[in-house]
Amino acid sequence: MGIPMGMAFCVSNTCQPDVIHKQLQFKDWRMAKTFTAALISGGIIIIYMNSSGNASLEHRPLHWILTPIGGALLGIGMALSGSCPGTIWAQMGARVENSSIRLAGGLVGSLLFGIVNQFLPSGGVKTSIPQMLNMSFAPCAWGFVGTLAAGLIASELLSPNPTDWQSIGAGLTIGSLQLPALYFIGSGLGTSSAYLSLMAYVLNTFGIRNATLASFSSSSKYIWQIGLDLGIGLGSMLVSQYVKPTKKTQQKDASQVKKSVIVRNFVGGMLLLFGARLAQGCTSGHGLTGLTHLSLTSFVTMGCMFASGALLERFL
Repeated sequence: MGIPMGMAFCVSNTCQPDVIHKQLQFKDWRMAKTFTAALISGGIIIIYMNSSGNASLEHRPLHWILTPIGGALLGIGMALSGSCPGTIWAQMGARVENSSIRLAGGLVGSLLFGIVNQFLPSGGVKTSIPQMLNMSFAPCAWGFVGTLAAGLIASELLSPNPTDWQSIGAGLTIGSLQLPALYFIGSGLGTSSAYLSLMAYVLNTFGIRNATLASFSSSSKYIWQIGLDLGIGLGSMLVSQYVKPTKKTQQKDASQVKKSVIVRNFVGGMLLLFGARLAQGCTSGHGLTGLTHLSLTSFVTMGCMFASGALLERFL
């Protein structure tokens, strides 16, 4: 699953930092088109799997303080690094400049979360949009998917540019991967938990145990997610030679990289993962999976993420 996901990230150019930056600046809509198409195909699969009894809906707890803060930190990290937890691996595979710095920051952010998590308040409300409307899931989900499809079709018909089949096709591919994920693993797509699992294994090699990090290494679900993330990197690497990167993301000599750029990408990666775990999900767990489950927590997280990222981009 990770390999086709990485290929799709690379083909749609959503693994390129400048594409993410320009999306937050509302100047480049390839990321939004890819994301919307993924929600459409993924949403249809969730409806089918749930109605047939092959998948249950996941609603992560909504904490009215931690969830918005986590989403906002996730958005700030996106604006600083031009990445998200899943695309970091695609950037590594495509050898995008400073991708290793973002990855290192993400691992440190995961470690910091493991340290401070015991001091954070717990609990929250697990609810969804259908529950709030006192409706069943399927009609609400079909309405959500239909609205997205109508919006995507209208945007392409009204655009003076040719239909962006590259982004749309990549998004449909990503969303379709919900089917094998749900069928074989019993869980939707997600990428940020793997960072905590990796840090747990690193600490274990030194005889150090952190309860929070250890909880992300005690299930086959988390081992699978490590494989998913590594597969994203491999898939991106396989097709990156055929996808021409934009000028800003071309490799440069290490001596030309400014210290401020290194710090910005490291801090960005750190905030990406710290924020994702604070909100209990990232752009994949909340964005690709949680939204298709119509989870209120996911809508709050993603709203805060895009709002904070777009706001910070105005000052960068």
